[in-house]
Amino acid sequence: MRTILILSALMMLAGCSNESHLRLPEIISDGMVLQQNSEVKFWGTALPGSRVRINTDWDLRVSATASLDSIWEVSVVTPRTDGQSHQVEISSSDTTIVINDILFGEVWFANGQSNMEMPLSGWANDTICGAHDVISKANDNLLRMFKVERQTSLSENCEVHGQWEKTTQQTAPQFSAVAYFYARMLRDSLNVPIGVINASWGGTPCEAWTCSKQLGQERDFGEFIERMPQIKEKQEEYKNYLKNLPSTSLQNLFTDDFGFEYIAESESTFENWSTMELPTAWERTKLGQFDGVVWFVKKLNIPSSWVGHNLRLNLGAIDDCDMTFVNGIKIGEHILQNDYLTPRLYEIPARYIKGTELTIAVKVIDRGGLGGFTSYMIDNNALRLIKSNKEFIDLSGEWLYCVAGEISDSEVVKFDIMANTFPEATRPSEMPEQSMPTTLYNGMISPISRYKISGVIMYQGESNVGRAQQYLRLMKCYVDCIRNTFGNPSLPIIYTQIAPWTYGGGEGRKAAAANLREAQRRFATENENCYMISTLDLGSRATIHPSHKLEVGERLARAALNKVYGLDTFTAFGPQIKSISESSPLIIISFDNVKELRLLQSDRSCFEVAGDDGEFYSATVFAKGKELSLFSHIVAHPKYVRYAYADYVDAVLFNEVGLPAPSFSTYPSFDD
Repeated sequence: MRTILILSALMMLAGCSNESHLRLPEIISDGMVLQQNSEVKFWGTALPGSRVRINTDWDLRVSATASLDSIWEVSVVTPRTDGQSHQVEISSSDTTIVINDILFGEVWFANGQSNMEMPLSGWANDTICGAHDVISKANDNLLRMFKVERQTSLSENCEVHGQWEKTTQQTAPQFSAVAYFYARMLRDSLNVPIGVINASWGGTPCEAWTCSKQLGQERDFGEFIERMPQIKEKQEEYKNYLKNLPSTSLQNLFTDDFGFEYIAESESTFENWSTMELPTAWERTKLGQFDGVVWFVKKLNIPSSWVGHNLRLNLGAIDDCDMTFVNGIKIGEHILQNDYLTPRLYEIPARYIKGTELTIAVKVIDRGGLGGFTSYMIDNNALRLIKSNKEFIDLSGEWLYCVAGEISDSEVVKFDIMANTFPEATRPSEMPEQSMPTTLYNGMISPISRYKISGVIMYQGESNVGRAQQYLRLMKCYVDCIRNTFGNPSLPIIYTQIAPWTYGGGEGRKAAAANLREAQRRFATENENCYMISTLDLGSRATIHPSHKLEVGERLARAALNKVYGLDTFTAFGPQIKSISESSPLIIISFDNVKELRLLQSDRSCFEVAGDDGEFYSATVFAKGKELSLFSHIVAHPKYVRYAYADYVDAVLFNEVGLPAPSFSTYPSFDD
């Protein structure tokens, strides 16, 4: 009876209109790469009950009927690659869509945060080694990428936005550098077209890329997943409220003055404004998760002896962007995408200092992740007004602030800063943003779940530093989620161990990143078809974004060529622990993936040993063949070894082809 009712409903709906409303997701479009020799899916929407027909130029014809929720889906068998462009015609009663220039090849999904997102053209303060030469020679019709546009959501099955791009000198600069170098090596080695779907977003944690089904089973996130319906309801109510307020296009984020006339007026009292203790990220305050425009103001008196002198204003790092004014005059700005790492040090010419009263105003613009004055992560003494090395005024502490605009979808909702109309007291404390659990999976992975892929390359983990034990569990959730999503329980996952960096931590956090690296290493040893490549030799003290992306991409490709495509001519990894034997006072480690260990002479102090008590001490180390022998005069009976166990460290252990061993610890546990 239920079946009869559904069929009747479909027939009635189809008969109500001659229009089918046929639509395709943007990822099914001209220039796409389909997985070769496989069964792939085409899907879209149409009027419920309407018939959709698919005709291919490789002599395959199939059809589907749109369901009650308007979704249609059909499986299509693809042949092996022939290097030629193909065409598919998708039609309904009133609409025909032709997809041109389709290639058959190998399709990979690239996922992660900023080190995966970082384009070949680099960012303002971070560059890619050799990028200029690479871009000048970029011209490969058979290497293509689809960049998933940034999108957060609390629900699955949102639409995906983006387009397939061929490799040219014009398109390559915006390709993910890691994904490009990975794809290029696969392309050269396999001699087939390569397509990469890139879904990446800087500053995002693993839980944001993981679905609610798996994340709900993780003890640290189960309660949040249970609350998601209530969170979504409150957010929808708030968004409806914002729709009735004045707004401007997101394109005007940097050109709109957002109430500057009030800031510039010398008589402004700011009496309706709130206060915030700086430096801090505003996510650590009552403002909470927020993306948009916030004005910060500090009024102060300087010594009369400073009048008529050039001064310097040190604001430290500001996430993301800022425009800074003194007495209503702009003294500097940083408005590029990657400026959030750049310390702000602005000169104030003497001609601007006409009296002892100063009003410093900073317009901070944040488009995702942390926002505000983040120098506390690197330099606690950053906030200063400076006359000389010995004469300065500490600006840390209480500042006035007011929200001028909030990013909502593709608009910026504007608030009256004179009256402070931002509803801080009633605004939901949890708003959708890219660090929130499940939001990026819902917005950027779920919409492409039907697309057939060969595997996943991932570069993520920096935003989970400090939560290493949890990360082990999160990675299991992530991998299970991705494999379920793409319908392949053994889908290869190849990921990058995060590179060394200082992470701005004090003495008490000197191993936080090392713990995260160790969690990544252990996960690969415990889970099938999960592979980790090391970047221990590629880190930089200066930046969290190492410039040697060629090496990262090619190491990921080596792993794929060896483990996924079975090409033994490619050495996949650096030395990996095979076994450990105790022979007091020595402890001996034997390694795989090496014929002859290479131990640099410059610095061996990064090797340590410990006894049963787990207290580690620097060790003397010798290399012979595939083995390392270590001992310490302090540890009579060594039982555990660790190598390169610090946030920033230089690699000294390699195999004969120059691939580094990852940092490691054989101690059973590690503290966050």
